[in-house]
Amino acid sequence: EHLLERIGTRMYRQPDGSLKPIKPPPNPYTVAARRAWSDLVRYARLTGGDKEATETGKSYRYDIGVSYTDHKAFLKKMGMEPEQTYDG
Repeated sequence: EHLLERIGTRMYRQPDGSLKPIKPPPNPYTVAARRAWSDLVRYARLTGGDKEATETGKSYRYDIGVSYTDHKAFLKKMGMEPEQTYDG
């Protein structure tokens, strides 16, 4: 059983600290930090940090060597959304 099935509606932490079913806008500092660190994170995942990506050169979870559409569909099956949009 998936956790989301047990708890029902997904709740998101809002900037004011409350929980609501509406996804808040992305924090611009977080977006900038993810872009700044993305090359290092990708390198780490490909060189032993993620077994699947290291062995096959592909990771649906981390969007390495697969299309964005496949990555998004993989995460949707787990009840998740990609951290980045198609254009980064």
